[in-house]
Amino acid sequence: MKILGKMQNARALVIDIDNTVYDNPAYFQDGNRRELEAAAFCLGHTPERLEQLIQSYRSNQEQLTGRKPTVTETMYHYRLSPDQWSRLRCEVWRPEIFLQPNPALADVICKVSTSWRAVAFATNSPKQIGVRVLTCVGLGDLLSSRKIQVFGPEDVGASKHQPEFFRAVAQELSCLPAECVSIGDREDTEGRVAFQAGYGVAYIVVNVGETITLLRALCDNHGGIYGREN
Repeated sequence: MKILGKMQNARALVIDIDNTVYDNPAYFQDGNRRELEAAAFCLGHTPERLEQLIQSYRSNQEQLTGRKPTVTETMYHYRLSPDQWSRLRCEVWRPEIFLQPNPALADVICKVSTSWRAVAFATNSPKQIGVRVLTCVGLGDLLSSRKIQVFGPEDVGASKHQPEFFRAVAQELSCLPAECVSIGDREDTEGRVAFQAGYGVAYIVVNVGETITLLRALCDNHGGIYGREN
């Protein structure tokens, strides 16, 4: 785990979903393949040709800007509208087939939802997919009771590569950005971008097991060894 920043006056947890609350390569492979096929059909390309275009654009932009564009940004570049892209993704991703309940995760999320002022899940996928994933891993009851919340780009008017996304989530939670803790698997997004938004600390995890270990420590300890920057 990598820690960016320092735990101080934290009140809310903002947790990523993909590769943070589940580990399932087969789910990603299936979704990415179906997503590429559907996007290629919409744009009039073969999947192979669209994959080449995506790789070329992302590589060129990384050389120019120092940051590789997300697949979502790339699809917008190739003229898929946000609405088209969102509907396509909701149709092709199938968490119900691949993901299973995780009792250990559900238990610790239940505990942090009572010990922290707010617990939210933030995804760059459409919110509907986020809700479906969380339901599949066993958090449906917490969603229904509103002990946890889910935010997607359509809720806040921004994508996760933009600081505005994280600021808007903090506002929705009635917290200052500095009072929010970001947890996720991508240092560039859940780390650097959250920091740019003013978040106080970010934890970069490598899998759901590390997420569970971290959340157990954060149930009662808003600092300690988890409050020191690496």
